[in-house]
Amino acid sequence: MGRPRVFLVRDTLYQIWHEGRIVWCEVIIRPNVAPEDGAAAGKAMGQFLVHQVLVPRSNWLGVVLDLRRGPSVIGPVTLSVNEQIFKAAEASRRPIAAVVGAAPTLRSQYARLCDENAPRFSLVTTEPKVALDWLARSREAVS
Repeated sequence: MGRPRVFLVRDTLYQIWHEGRIVWCEVIIRPNVAPEDGAAAGKAMGQFLVHQVLVPRSNWLGVVLDLRRGPSVIGPVTLSVNEQIFKAAEASRRPIAAVVGAAPTLRSQYARLCDENAPRFSLVTTEPKVALDWLARSREAVS
């Protein structure tokens, strides 16, 4: 994490940047956000990741999805968006690591997303360093 951040997308509920060839996507909960606004932001975030990052022959090595400042649980719209993201990671052979906080329900939801949609190219952890190390090892394994 010594490289400067270069922002690709900035929104009030998420931001996407890269440090070198690693893409970071941070989800940010804000007070008083209407559910439909959160769902719209989630869809836009997912579209960017699926169509710009998690594609075959992409220049990006993989994605760190940082959820530590995000919700403690995800709803059905966000769940559907995340299914698409994780399926795109598996199909493009681009590793994705979800960094979750202490919320056990969220950790469980992402563990299930990984198992069902990207069993070879996904990881859930609470530590960003673990995510980065795993991402580097994953790329070496498929190169």
